[in-house]
Formats: sequence, structure tokens, C-alpha cells
Amino acid sequence: MNKQLTFLTRGRNTAQTETVVLTEAQINHYNEHGYVIPEYRLPSEQVEAIKAQYSRLIELHPEFSDYCPALLIQDTGFLNFARNDAILDMVGQLIGPNIALWNSSFFAKPAKVGS
Repeated sequence: MNKQLTFLTRGRNTAQTETVVLTEAQINHYNEHGYVIPEYRLPSEQVEAIKAQYSRLIELHPEFSDYCPALLIQDTGFLNFARNDAILDMVGQLIGPNIALWNSSFFAKPAKVGS
């Protein structure tokens, strides 16, 4: 398999009308504890799109029903979700604008199952 390193530029989602930012308190919490739980939630349309993309993946590869270790090798369509401007804006507040997608695993855990 020929693997090639590719850099993609981040295109602004013109459909997004609001800017999502972390508060100073949230940034301080991240700096102290190493994580933050933002108020932002994915729009329901994007959640439904992720579910549909996941269903297509499982139809082709049922072995990935709970975990897909190299998602983008199987389906590059998931890359669109990793480029969510609102999430990237918040990540950028914490680590700066040079953000790299290092891994593309997908974990799917049914509700009320496991820990």
C-alpha cells in the first residue's frame, strides 16, 4: 500500500454562523487539569450525518462494529467531521492554530454497555 503524507488546509464552514470560544475559566481548567468540557454540542444534523456514515462503514465492514483502528483508511468521508470549525476553534485556543490529525480511530459503544 502506497502511503503518502498529505496536508489539508482547513476550510471555513460558511454555513456556521456562530463563533464558539472557550471562556478564560475553561482555558484555566484545561491548563490545570489537562482537559475541558465545553458547553458546545454538535448540531443534531451533524450527529445524524455521523450515524449515517457509521452505518455505511458497518455495512461494508461489520468487523468494525465497535472499534475501527484506522478509520480514514476505510472511509475518508469521516475526515469532514474531524474538520469541524467550532471544535477546531476551541482546540486552537488551547494549543494554537497548527493542528494535526494524528490518528483516526473510531470507538462505538452502545449506551449502558461497558464502563
